[in-house]
Amino acid sequence: MLPKLLAVIESKCNNTAYRPVMDALDVLARYADVPNKVRHFDGTDKVPITGVVPDAWLEAVVDSGGVIERVSYELCVLVALKNTLRRREIYVHGSTPWRNPEEDLPADFEGDRDVHYENLRQPLDPAEFITRLQEAMRTSMDQAAAAIGRNRSGGTKVKTHRGEPRWHVPDLGILATPDNPGSCGGCVRSAGTGDGSRSAGRMVRSITQRRRPSRSEDSMPMRAMLGRTRTLRSHRRRSGRSQGLSACSLPA
Repeated sequence: MLPKLLAVIESKCNNTAYRPVMDALDVLARYADVPNKVRHFDGTDKVPITGVVPDAWLEAVVDSGGVIERVSYELCVLVALKNTLRRREIYVHGSTPWRNPEEDLPADFEGDRDVHYENLRQPLDPAEFITRLQEAMRTSMDQAAAAIGRNRSGGTKVKTHRGEPRWHVPDLGILATPDNPGSCGGCVRSAGTGDGSRSAGRMVRSITQRRRPSRSEDSMPMRAMLGRTRTLRSHRRRSGRSQGLSACSLPA
């Protein structure tokens, strides 16, 4: 199922040197018409593992004899494809959100590179850009080290794991649930029934009962909503009366 689905999507990559996900897609394309009862890839196929299968999945994908299971591998390819699409390493031909990243550049980028770099406030020299980035990272690391030394890092420390330094961030535990999400959920549920005016009225009353609007400038949108809701309800009541009177048959 997955190979046939991916066959409809034309994936491309501008990197010709390192493209493990594209090679994995080619493998799945070759097995698109192979029955599902064939559970493993052929031993002669070059199936890319590095850059496609995470280390935590290796035991589920590759057995002790080096045989690769198709279903597990296809899931890994799907996850890897999702990540590479987000990183713009792979693009989908004909798509707008996942288009070729080179199409994002202005048409005159090469000719007016200095103008565009000036607008981006970035140097033309890549070495200067890397130097600035390194200096910013060193400054941030120095500030973090100073905070850890003064015990003002919120419990964040640098510990040693298997002989290598690792950042240790303490568990914050279960945080208290804010009141706003519950209030908004109740308003949405109450607004899901009845006609528009009644729903809006219940939603407004639900909000105002929890927090009455003040006369400050911040409460103006709420008062405007209340006014529009009352006007709409009054107009519907009047139109309902007029329709009821017109529908009555008066005696001659």
